[in-house]
Amino acid sequence: MKNKMMLACAAVILLIALMAGSVSGYRFRDVKMVNETENETENDRLLRVYLTKEHLDNLENLSIQDILTMTDINQDFTPKDKDAPRWYARRTDDGATAESVKYEFDVPGYAFFNVRVTDMDIPVTNLICDDVISGVRQEIHTTDGKESFHMEGDVYVLTGGPLEVLYINPVYQTPEGEVYMTAGSGLGLSESLAYSSSISQEINENYTETAKNGAGTASNSRENISGCRLTFYPKEKAEEICLIAFNEENEKISEEKIQLDDLPESLEISKETAYLMLVEKSADSTKRTMLTKEDSFVRFYIPRDDGVFEGQDARLEWK
Repeated sequence: MKNKMMLACAAVILLIALMAGSVSGYRFRDVKMVNETENETENDRLLRVYLTKEHLDNLENLSIQDILTMTDINQDFTPKDKDAPRWYARRTDDGATAESVKYEFDVPGYAFFNVRVTDMDIPVTNLICDDVISGVRQEIHTTDGKESFHMEGDVYVLTGGPLEVLYINPVYQTPEGEVYMTAGSGLGLSESLAYSSSISQEINENYTETAKNGAGTASNSRENISGCRLTFYPKEKAEEICLIAFNEENEKISEEKIQLDDLPESLEISKETAYLMLVEKSADSTKRTMLTKEDSFVRFYIPRDDGVFEGQDARLEWK
């Protein structure tokens, strides 16, 4: 009888803990029970980051019904990592091609990460990047005992806009292919960009990858460095955008006004044009950017309601 009473009390305590985990625990979506002694988190790869406008722990705007809807009540609400709760992404593609592979978080935000796809005929790495992140650069350096994979991107923030803070959350992938993020630190954009022309945030992680031979023992290991840098720039909303063509004598030969709501995929440049000048006029300033025949595209920035700019490119077809 005493044992039954103890079991009943334990069940009640567990139920209360599960309910508490549900209320605060959108973080525990799709989490599976794992023995902590078998949890080898050092094998999870840093994929880069996912940007959110709110801290992942801030769920004040979610109702109990929202949380129950997003959470599978048949799962065990025990985080894999005892040190950091995880928010798991869902794979939303049909698996037809490696390029179409897509992972999505249920938390609104901006993705900037690579995923390793191993269930295709040939394993590949696919970039998942939101349109608000432009100028993406990727560098890979490989030696016998070391591999470095670094990514960079730019985010343009509307001056005086509604976006004040962004949280930079690290994204990881497990050896089994699961993609998740953990809560990151916040970056005060409104204050920082008010006194600076740009600010950057960088995240790096070192880990060792060990290959095993047929006997299941370690044969060799390689050090991997995975990281990324995001640079944030303040940008005013352009009231007028013009593309002016000049000849070899620096004489203006044409001028075209650009409509951001009707951007062309390509622009034909006349044979007489030696260079172009992109002029962006805002309320307080004018920005000029020179484009030459070495430039194959021009990028326009479209302001969004959430306080960032979306980059869209148009091909430059020089005659």
